Amino acid sequence: MEEKKDLMKILKSHKKEIEALVPKYINKDRMLSIFLEAVNNPKIQNCTPVSVLKCAKKMAEMGTDRVGGGGVWLVPFKNELTVIPDWRLIVEKACKSKVIKRASAKIVHENDTFEYEYGLNPQLIHKPNLKEPGKCIATYCIITFPDNSKDFTVMNLEEIEAIKKRSKASFGPWVTDFEQMAVKTVVKRALKIFEGASPELTKVLDLDNTSTGFVDITSSEPIKEPEAIKEPEVIDVTPPEEKEKIVKDKEKIVKKEGPKIKILTKEEEIAVKPRGKDADIHPITEAQLKALKKITTKLGLDEKGISKFIKEFFEDAEIGTLESLTSTKAAELINELQ
Repeated sequence: MEEKKDLMKILKSHKKEIEALVPKYINKDRMLSIFLEAVNNPKIQNCTPVSVLKCAKKMAEMGTDRVGGGGVWLVPFKNELTVIPDWRLIVEKACKSKVIKRASAKIVHENDTFEYEYGLNPQLIHKPNLKEPGKCIATYCIITFPDNSKDFTVMNLEEIEAIKKRSKASFGPWVTDFEQMAVKTVVKRALKIFEGASPELTKVLDLDNTSTGFVDITSSEPIKEPEAIKEPEVIDVTPPEEKEKIVKDKEKIVKKEGPKIKILTKEEEIAVKPRGKDADIHPITEAQLKALKKITTKLGLDEKGISKFIKEFFEDAEIGTLESLTSTKAAELINELQ
């Protein structure tokens, strides 16, 4: 009884921390009340308070207010509580990220009629034997994509057993709920390529790997969201003789038009001249700093923009502000920006 009171007290004292992790679409009070109700289980009360608090936070991070099918399972490992996402929660997150429309998974038993083939015309036929199914020999997952096309992943018993051996949960759910763990394993393999498609899907898969202690290393590389669209690389295929002609033509145009002369203000003239032969070790002058601030303001550069430009221009990550420039570097920068 005392253990229960202690757990309740700890969870309520960390209520704000837990609620901060809950997504907007989840009812915070409902999620916390369901978790508190689950704590009534005597086995959970024997777990360390720290592990129970961690599980509450993980449940919040996974974005679910359900304990059991379609949500998370609270599984005690000795005196440590572990939260394991149900395979249907993983599917729900994949659907929410819109990389798939739906996914279903089934167990194949030894007396079922089961055939499948890959290639140009992939197909899968499964006719369950409901009277005498026999033992589990395989499992599969069928995915429906947003365009209604389908794909499937099959795992045989040997592959499933290999995953079980690598899992720290091999003595828990793998013993009590082998078929459900087998289904979850094939679902994770089928959805592995979408890891990174949404933060929530990635979080659920990562937390499940941490809880069960394995990563499916045989699966494909995950698809990640591009941080930015890069410009395509342009390859110059201009013949050397044509390049030479272009250069000469440009020189003629420059000679014809004459050099473009910029008349500097008195402040800019002082700023672009370094102070003597040791100017490279002297700090930026007030005149240089004033001139650079005036130029960068005209160019519409904020502090981040200035910092990025300086680092790229001098190829020096340590230089990040105008004030950190030497007199020589300030002069170079002024000449470049004018």
